[in-house]
Amino acid sequence: MEPVLTYHILDNSLKSILIFLAVILVALLLKRYLSKILSSVLHRVFYRFEAKSSSSEFHLLLLRPLQFLIVLLIIFMGLQTLNYPGVWKIKIWNHDLHDLLSKLMLCFLLISLTWVFLRIVDFISFLLKERATRSESRLDNQLIPFIKDLLKVFILINAAFILLGGIFHFDVTSLLAGIGIGGLAIAFAAQESIKDLFGSFTIFLDKPFTVGDLVRIGDVTGTVERVSIRSTRLRSIDKTLITMPNKKMVDLNVDNLSLATLRHVNLTVRLTYETAPDKLRNIIAELREYFNQPALFQNEHFVIFDEYGESSLNIRIEYFTPMLPWADFLTQKEAVNFRIMEVVHKHGGLFAYPVRDVRIDPQILHRITSGFDNRGS
Repeated sequence: MEPVLTYHILDNSLKSILIFLAVILVALLLKRYLSKILSSVLHRVFYRFEAKSSSSEFHLLLLRPLQFLIVLLIIFMGLQTLNYPGVWKIKIWNHDLHDLLSKLMLCFLLISLTWVFLRIVDFISFLLKERATRSESRLDNQLIPFIKDLLKVFILINAAFILLGGIFHFDVTSLLAGIGIGGLAIAFAAQESIKDLFGSFTIFLDKPFTVGDLVRIGDVTGTVERVSIRSTRLRSIDKTLITMPNKKMVDLNVDNLSLATLRHVNLTVRLTYETAPDKLRNIIAELREYFNQPALFQNEHFVIFDEYGESSLNIRIEYFTPMLPWADFLTQKEAVNFRIMEVVHKHGGLFAYPVRDVRIDPQILHRITSGFDNRGS
């Protein structure tokens, strides 16, 4: 058995290769348990900041990236015990294959570590969101996703610099200088993204709205769900998700409906021209009395005979209600409309609808009928 184990394959004994494969097999079998142990150690770092329910969330976020990292570390350490085969000493694009494989392994390790750090940022964001739910300020809900995105961008940029400078040994200073030379072209190509980025800072500084506010921007009305680095997401009244660039949020007028103190309703009641003046006065008087209820209607209200319409006598009604939830406001508006209908019918009024009288000159009518008679004969 000993001569077999001393048999060499690619400049390594069969015994060394079998030990390496056995270690990898053990790593694959135990990666889940090892990752749980490592995640538990990391979790203790955040123990004083976390909520009781966050332990499972932490393990769920870090389990896969830690498994990947553990397997890569074991493979990397195991490869150090093996000899590089002499037959593999070839060059690819003027680079040694051994060097390229080592750099490739380091790239995978860097990707794995970056993945772990990104998941830790996700967990910190999860903790902060839990605390934000217990806070009365809605600014926290808006700020947390923004900071989370900034941290992730910072981690990815640093990982890119480590990849270029630390692994592939590029001169990062020269690279940055080259970017500076071509910065105008890059800035021109990415000007929309840059505008969105500055738009996000403007939103956080001016605070025209916060997460949870109902806003009207142009022809879009919805509830703000998230403000990120590039865009703002609104949940429309139809429950669709609308994503708007932050640049557009800054350029357009933002009407924050949640900050309104009263809801305003403006409507026109059209009655037929057959309505007598006394009936019209009685309808207006009773409607004025109805709207003069401070518990239901606030601020000024108007009920006036406004104008002679094309086919109706128009009563203009304007009133304000307290800032009720949207569903309650619609219910109150419905009750007002029914009350208006009852008052109109009570005093014998009739609602008008568009009517047009079409009159034809008798001479023209005579010519048309004469033409049909001549054809018939």
